[in-house]
Amino acid sequence: MLRWIAPKIDWTRNDSQNVNDFNRQTNNVEYIATVVMPLLGIYPAFTKIVAVDLKSLPLASVLNTLEDNISEIGRVLSLAYPNSNLVLQQAPVAGNFSSAQTFNLPTRLPLIGDWRLGKTWYPEGSAPDYTDVNRWENNMKLVYDWAKRQPAVILAKPSGTFHTGQSNFLPRMVI
Repeated sequence: MLRWIAPKIDWTRNDSQNVNDFNRQTNNVEYIATVVMPLLGIYPAFTKIVAVDLKSLPLASVLNTLEDNISEIGRVLSLAYPNSNLVLQQAPVAGNFSSAQTFNLPTRLPLIGDWRLGKTWYPEGSAPDYTDVNRWENNMKLVYDWAKRQPAVILAKPSGTFHTGQSNFLPRMVI
């Protein structure tokens, strides 16, 4: 069963990522996309990444899948916007703006924290460094911390679990 694993969010130039770190990162992205987001009624597009081991290295395609999964979570939460425009419809507008005026939105709007946009990986390119790993882990921690404060997540009880103070009655003939 998937569960959240506390991320390492203080990577430095001297740290090196290993297989366990990468698997934790992909696990946390999957947990957010397939467990937490559905509790909020949000269903991001998600592509499962098979766990890597010592014999397999994350290829550019795997890294791009990870980046796509993270970007999709940001998109559905409206955390990260690509360069886009906002056009006001023909309607009376008060203040300094006129109707049908176009506004450029910034490339990112940090609605719940400092969301950082991803990048594209190429087969002949460099490997992820500490800034990439920090970005992955921090983005997911932002979503996780935000989601923990949402009533739908707080009140969710996984199937088959008991909670302290919960009374459980079994039918007479069970035992």
